[in-house]
Amino acid sequence: MGLRLQLALIGLVTLALPWAGCQYLRETEDALRQGQQRLLLDTAQSIATLLAERPALFPDAATIPGASTLYAHLVRGTPVLDGYADDWVIPDGAEPQAFSERMALLVGRTNQHLHVFLDVGAAGDAADKRIEIDVGAPGTVYRFEPVAPGPLSPAIGTRETVGDGEGDGEGDAFDGGRDADGVSGQRIRAWWTPTTDGFNLEARIPRALVADRLGVRVLQEQDGREVVIATTHTGAQPGRLAAPSPALRTLLGNYARPGLELTVTDGEGWRLADAGGLTLEGSTGSPTRATRLYRWLLADTVPPLPADPPTGRIDAPWVRDALGGEAGSVWRRLPEGGQAVVSAATPVRSNANVIGAVIMRESSAAILTLTNRALARLTTLTLIATLAVAAALLGYATWLSVRITRLSGAADRAMSASGRISAGLPSASAADELGDLSRSFSRLLARVEETNEYLRTLGARLSHELRTPLAVVTSSLDNLEGVGISPEQREYAARAREGSRRLQAILNAMSEASRTEQAVTAAEIERFDLAGVVESAAAGYATAYPERTFRLRRDTGSAPVAGAPELLVQMLDKLVANAVEFSETGAAVEIRLETGPREAVLSVANPGPPLPGHMREQIFDSLVSVRGSRAASHLGLGLYIARLIAEGHGGRIDARNLPDESGVVFVVSIPLAASAQSSEAR
Repeated sequence: MGLRLQLALIGLVTLALPWAGCQYLRETEDALRQGQQRLLLDTAQSIATLLAERPALFPDAATIPGASTLYAHLVRGTPVLDGYADDWVIPDGAEPQAFSERMALLVGRTNQHLHVFLDVGAAGDAADKRIEIDVGAPGTVYRFEPVAPGPLSPAIGTRETVGDGEGDGEGDAFDGGRDADGVSGQRIRAWWTPTTDGFNLEARIPRALVADRLGVRVLQEQDGREVVIATTHTGAQPGRLAAPSPALRTLLGNYARPGLELTVTDGEGWRLADAGGLTLEGSTGSPTRATRLYRWLLADTVPPLPADPPTGRIDAPWVRDALGGEAGSVWRRLPEGGQAVVSAATPVRSNANVIGAVIMRESSAAILTLTNRALARLTTLTLIATLAVAAALLGYATWLSVRITRLSGAADRAMSASGRISAGLPSASAADELGDLSRSFSRLLARVEETNEYLRTLGARLSHELRTPLAVVTSSLDNLEGVGISPEQREYAARAREGSRRLQAILNAMSEASRTEQAVTAAEIERFDLAGVVESAAAGYATAYPERTFRLRRDTGSAPVAGAPELLVQMLDKLVANAVEFSETGAAVEIRLETGPREAVLSVANPGPPLPGHMREQIFDSLVSVRGSRAASHLGLGLYIARLIAEGHGGRIDARNLPDESGVVFVVSIPLAASAQSSEAR
């Protein structure tokens, strides 16, 4: 992993700053929410205390056994009496409520009338169906008998007994038949409309004719008697009619304020009055991407707010708790917009009885705006700070990486292939750790240079210093043999003479290496054809090494190079001698010369043992040999001399195994003379 990437990863630690800021904002938002909950709950309790002093505003919410409570939704405007409810403008979006598979009912109220919409899905002829609307008082059962589509007028009567349920109910004959028109100067209107699976009935009843009860039955004649096929009540009395209270709504409006929604229910949770309304931040559509991002960053886990059912009855858990006598408040999330709403509900008590509940809801738009703005500022500033830190770290890492790369490259180039130490390293004058490292490397290289210089001159010094003692030993052996010695002494003298000869060979090789190094430096450069030099030298190897076969392969072109031809012949002699030594008798040694666009490539290949992989670079060092037990008289200077000559001519030398591992090939690359390169380029 690079230094820049490491510092970039370290720079990610700065992301802990926005995380800590988000945690702080979350705690702040929780504290603001709790404060809003306490304030809203205290306000609701105050209003409940005031309403408890007026119990007459709350109707008796006791349920009637066997009868369903019907709710009269507030209808805006005056619906057209046409047998359809699609023109009923109901704020809570109520729809007809199904009481069975055969009947759905919707009740609404305006300032003057009670509207009843009935969707009857009964098979058969509509003429044998009867609709009864019971308002709960004797003599107030309104009976409709559909005959033909259009307006209907009910008859007023009583029904003292009814059947025990839908589908099998049975009662006595309808008692009455008086026309309902003209009762107290009021008129009941209705309209009958057939449908694909039954018929609709829309009725409009003056509110003065309806008290606090309402029930609907659908009857059908079967075998000369009437049977109840659908009903809202199975007992003798109809269910309770729950409806909004104008007086309670007027009173509740005195406590409304912008952004606050007030609702009062009766003891069963039926809505009696509303005032005010929620103030939502922005549109009520989908939340923006920024809002979703902020809510995600704050890890908002507020559950969604359940929608109020269109039945007119509020059945939220906290409302049920309030009707049970326990006040409480909760936070919930609106399904649209993503905003949170605090809801508080508290019971209204009269004589220790719960007669209703006060429900208050307020949007968290102010809190969300505050936290969103704070989070936006925090995110923006943190992003700028993070980018600045990342840019600074990246710039510093780049600068540091460049310095380290330069130092690494200078260290790689400090020692040439011939062991020469180059100039000093960069950043040596810097006062930081890289400067210390550069100075340490420079001191190390200086010591290595001293050691290399000592090793380079060691051969010449040894050869010079050992020649005189070796001459003394050789002359002493000659004198000893001349004075006469015993056979046993002669054997020891022969061993000493052999050792002196071997030592003399070593000194000659060391002297040759020193002389070659000096010759390369002081050689006169001339331009000549390497191809002719190689061809002339190769012709004499067959005579020098008759036990080997030599093959010369070259291309048709010439190989003009600049240098000393005698030194290149000496280099080739060393390579051929090495090939002869490592090949078996009768083996073929191949000499190849190829001329490329920029250099001439001379190679010498011989069969024999492959070269160990770790010796490919070391084989050309001084005093290195792979001859093993055969290296008694070899110091490994032959290939070292070949490398000196190749590099002295600006070339390079390499050794590699043959593709089939059957031998070794030495490859020397010598640059062509400048004029030859330009001619080739043309």
